[in-house]
Amino acid sequence: MSSHGTDANTSQAPDQQTLDAASPAPPARARLLGWLLSNGLTALVAALAVVAVVGAVWTAKIMLAPRPKPVPVDPVARAMAALEAADYAEAQRWAQQFPPQEDPNGNPAAQAYVLGVLAARQARYADERSRWRLAKEAARWLGDARVRGFPAGHELASRLLLAESLLWAGEPMLARSLLHETLEAHPGEGARIRLLLAQACIQCTPPRYAEALAENQRVLSDSAVSPENRVAALLQRADILLRQGDTSAALQALAQLPAAGLASAEAAVLRARAWLAEARKLKGQADAQEQMWQRLESAIEALRPVADGLPLELPTRQANFLLGLCLAEGGRTREALAQLDRTRMLFPGTADGVLADLEQADLLRRAGEADAAREAYLRVLQAWWQPGKFFHGWVTAAEVQRRVWDAYQAYLQAQQFDSAIRLAETMEPLFPSERQRLALAEAFRARGRHAGNQATGLADEKAMAVRQAALKDLRRAGALYAELAQMRFATRQYPEDLWEAASCLLEGHDYAEAARRFKEYLTHEVRQRQAPAMVGLAEALLALDRLDEAIATLRQCVAMYPRDMAVFRARILAAQALADKGQPDDARRLLEENLEGPSLTPASLEWRDSLFALGRLLYWQQQYEEAARRLDEAVRRYPDCPQALGARYLLAECSRQAARAEAKRLESERVENVRVVRYQKVRQLLSAAAKQFGEAQEALARQQEQRPLSPLEKAMLRNAMFAAGDVLYDLGRYDEAIRAYRQAIQRYQHGPEVLEAYLQTARAFRQLDQPQEAQAALQQARSVLARLKADSSFVQLTNYTAQQWA
Repeated sequence: MSSHGTDANTSQAPDQQTLDAASPAPPARARLLGWLLSNGLTALVAALAVVAVVGAVWTAKIMLAPRPKPVPVDPVARAMAALEAADYAEAQRWAQQFPPQEDPNGNPAAQAYVLGVLAARQARYADERSRWRLAKEAARWLGDARVRGFPAGHELASRLLLAESLLWAGEPMLARSLLHETLEAHPGEGARIRLLLAQACIQCTPPRYAEALAENQRVLSDSAVSPENRVAALLQRADILLRQGDTSAALQALAQLPAAGLASAEAAVLRARAWLAEARKLKGQADAQEQMWQRLESAIEALRPVADGLPLELPTRQANFLLGLCLAEGGRTREALAQLDRTRMLFPGTADGVLADLEQADLLRRAGEADAAREAYLRVLQAWWQPGKFFHGWVTAAEVQRRVWDAYQAYLQAQQFDSAIRLAETMEPLFPSERQRLALAEAFRARGRHAGNQATGLADEKAMAVRQAALKDLRRAGALYAELAQMRFATRQYPEDLWEAASCLLEGHDYAEAARRFKEYLTHEVRQRQAPAMVGLAEALLALDRLDEAIATLRQCVAMYPRDMAVFRARILAAQALADKGQPDDARRLLEENLEGPSLTPASLEWRDSLFALGRLLYWQQQYEEAARRLDEAVRRYPDCPQALGARYLLAECSRQAARAEAKRLESERVENVRVVRYQKVRQLLSAAAKQFGEAQEALARQQEQRPLSPLEKAMLRNAMFAAGDVLYDLGRYDEAIRAYRQAIQRYQHGPEVLEAYLQTARAFRQLDQPQEAQAALQQARSVLARLKADSSFVQLTNYTAQQWA
């Protein structure tokens, strides 16, 4: 049974070898997978090696394979295509990749066209300050494209764009010439061309309004003109007529606009301009005030909705500015100032914003707000464009110049010199450099002369500071005139500028530079002001202590120009120089020629100055009686002349010195009759001196009430007060002498000069037999001496030193 079981098991379950032999062999991928599973690390390394080999093979294949040629991109063509599609940003991007113009493989004509169109578009939307620069660039590129040849199909548009750019760039005559050529080449586009041509005529200097109206009329007379061009022509016609001052015709032109055009912002601005102009005409008519107010209210009502429009729109800016003008014209000053300030804040850097500042400045100045007005004017000048870059709808650069110049002149006339100088300093570029230098020189000269006059009415220390500032201003004016002379060297103004430079430098005490400029003037100007220039040169040389040169120049002046009025001044200066050189007789002869010659009368300044000068000369020559005669005549003829103060004092001194001289002769005289005569003459002279010293004191006191006295005048007043006491003492009028001395002591009680007054007072009391009062006066003198400092001016003010007084 057991064997039977074994056989059965064998037949039903074959052995493993039979099974392996009977089964089919596994595929290669399965074998590989099995191997990988059983040999992991080795398999990974092998895989990486295979990948590296395969990658290297493919890399080599790629590297060695021939590369395809890149498809070339033409930035000029792309930019042109972008312009055709009105994609200006894309055109600008491609334009940045343009090759150099000189590239032989490039397309310079197309490049110039693209760059010109892009610049012109930027200019069209730029503010006024940037527009000129961009328009210049556009005109340059489009002009180059025109020479090289505009792209096909773009010639008309390119010509019109070039003309527009020339207008923005301030070249209306070039634009006008181009438009005439364009009109001949494209007569079928007459309306567009003629409208631009009329605009070019408006912008010419001077404007060609008649030609502009003729071109405009041709557009309106064209029955085939498009509605858009007809509206534009009517608006332009109204603008031209307003510029000519024909408000009625302008309003008639606007009345022809269709409903859509009539409601436009441009039409509203033009109507407001017309109504404002009419209101200004009616303002001076007493019977038309109601009509004037109606015009203004109509203008304001028309402008308000436009002024609230989009800020980038030109009519919006113009309406805001014009609204301020209307409010100002209606006397609503505060509203006008607020509106104008709003305009300048909303539209900075634009013509309307700057003009709003100018209008503000005028209103503030007329309202007396000088500082605010000056700052507004300065903003206008600082924001101004270079010459030729300013364009506005109806205000010209010439009008702005006139108004700023009027403000400058108003400041000068009102003696607001600081404001005038600030304006003059910033006038360029509104005015040419030469005009700016002239204005600044005039302002400094005016301030210097005014300050010099004011200094005479001030106290010593302040007067000196003001006088120094005045001299500095005059020297500054002289330097500016000299600079102006160099700028205008090749013009007729050169000698005139030299003259003004030399004159200001002489007034400013820059004597060396004044002498140089007068010499230059004499070299370059051979016909006018030769004699005055010689006198000015001599005056400068005298101040430089070059006496011989000065005298030679003055003698040459007298010899060469004997009939010139400057000769009389030359004689006065020559007399001064000769006196300084110790030749008083020659000096006297020159002064007497002025006084005794037939050419001058006492009404002339030179005759007057010669008389005073001769009196002084005779005094210093110790010819006291003759000097007194001349000085007395001078004082009587010219009592209010500034020289009369010193002349009165010298006249009194002449009488006193003549009395002393006569008293000396009396001492040596032995003949009794002659002694009596001489004694009487001494008394007469002393009496005259007493009276004249009193008159000198009174004149100086009156002058002191009007202004502080100069140091010289103070010295004369002091000397006159003490001398009056001395003369009265010599006359034996002791009571009067004591009163005179006491007045002097009271005024100068802290100075060493009172010591002599006390001594004289004591002597007078002794003469009156009042010894106690005499002793009291001496005791007061001792007290004063003890109180005075050792360094007091004893020698300068008394006859003794401090030690001698002690």
